[in-house]
Amino acid sequence: MRTFLLSLAALGLAGYFAYLSGQLSSARQGNDLTLASGGTLYCGGSYRYDGSDASSALRSSVHWNLRNYNEDADITIERIQIFQSDGAILFDSDVSSTPSARFDRLGAADPVLDSRQTAQYRADELVNDGVLRVLTNNQQPVQFVVTWSAQKPVLRLDGSQIRRQFDDNEIEKSRHQYDCRHTSASGGLLGRLIELSLR
Repeated sequence: MRTFLLSLAALGLAGYFAYLSGQLSSARQGNDLTLASGGTLYCGGSYRYDGSDASSALRSSVHWNLRNYNEDADITIERIQIFQSDGAILFDSDVSSTPSARFDRLGAADPVLDSRQTAQYRADELVNDGVLRVLTNNQQPVQFVVTWSAQKPVLRLDGSQIRRQFDDNEIEKSRHQYDCRHTSASGGLLGRLIELSLR
């Protein structure tokens, strides 16, 4: 009986570590299954105009996409900050409130990304709305930083940036997508183990 129980316990441990190994492998491959109750997401990007204001031709822009992959949990956007390449702050929602995303998916009145919801910010629209200003080349690229929280450990806030370039007639000629990165997260034993293993 004792041998049977020991074998059963060993089998259970082997199964758990195989599961954990699979989670770690998925995280390394970009299939981010990390659970956390909060964290900080960092995105990059740049936006350029021919002149010194938004009335000049747009040469490039960046879209920042924020996704909540959870089926039954909301994610609260606690703070959005945007920094120039020299570290100077361009925007801070703690000072100016959360800016409105496309289709009002996020904003000052509703900073919560509901389950399965996606919100998008476009640099050129933020310039037009007066949230950002036109930058010189040596002030770019920028950092788009999102601090978020949840009521329980959830699939982390997902982020991506889409870089678009335009020709002389402002017709799009190329588009590239890049993943954003987490620099910190909190909550959940599995999430903590994965965070430590990826360092």
